[in-house]
Amino acid sequence: MIDFEEAFPAEVARYICTERLGRAVLAKKELPSTNTLCTQLAEIGVPEGLVVVADTQTSGMGRNGRSWFSPSGKNLYFSMLLRPDCKPGVVPQLAIVSALSLHDVVCRLSPGKTIGVKWPNDLLCNGAKLSGILCTMSCTGANVDYAVVGIGVNVNMQADEFPSDVNATSLSLLCGKELSRAHVLAEFLTVFEAYYMEWQQSHTLAWFIPRWNECSCLEGQYVEVEQGRELVSGVVEGITDEGHLRLRDASGKIALAYAGDAHIRKR
Repeated sequence: MIDFEEAFPAEVARYICTERLGRAVLAKKELPSTNTLCTQLAEIGVPEGLVVVADTQTSGMGRNGRSWFSPSGKNLYFSMLLRPDCKPGVVPQLAIVSALSLHDVVCRLSPGKTIGVKWPNDLLCNGAKLSGILCTMSCTGANVDYAVVGIGVNVNMQADEFPSDVNATSLSLLCGKELSRAHVLAEFLTVFEAYYMEWQQSHTLAWFIPRWNECSCLEGQYVEVEQGRELVSGVVEGITDEGHLRLRDASGKIALAYAGDAHIRKR
């Protein structure tokens, strides 16, 4: 039996084309959460670029405290350790940079399929969820010590393997074949590293906005965003340089959604 903890990093090394990200890969057969271990290693000073991968997670985390379905041997669950030189307020933009990077990889692997990004960081195909992204950080005063970006991608799940209450799809279903999880990870890291370096130049999303608008599945839709205890609604008109969702209400006034879940509604 091939040992996942040894074989997976070796397979990633075969494909990787980055300068820093993913040059160190720590693979574990089972973890409560890759974000948890990556955060622990960040706290003891491990350098930027480490990627923690799990074959399965017992307490996988999604956004807003949701659990992430993490069966063994099927999908890709990983976290990246980043140490950006920036202010805390811009770190959430990394979720959007990550989503666009993954979007590019998925489109390359499944040509002809329509893949959409759903603000702030989900990937969908015909309304079915393909991936999720969770970004956390630690700060000292006004400076960021590190950020951890955790990503789950449905890679080789079949339709009858998803829970009945989950509307999801996988790369395998889109491509019609099984894929190497290590190859998918290496492809993502290659794209993300280039995008991350671009983002580091300004710590805004200005460079990324045209691409985001091309693949956003919310553009022109009337949505409601649950933002804490506040409900913001309107027709989506792109995102700001800071990554906030622009909504135009019936009176023509622009409102911004800073965080939360966006739900498409009928007007």
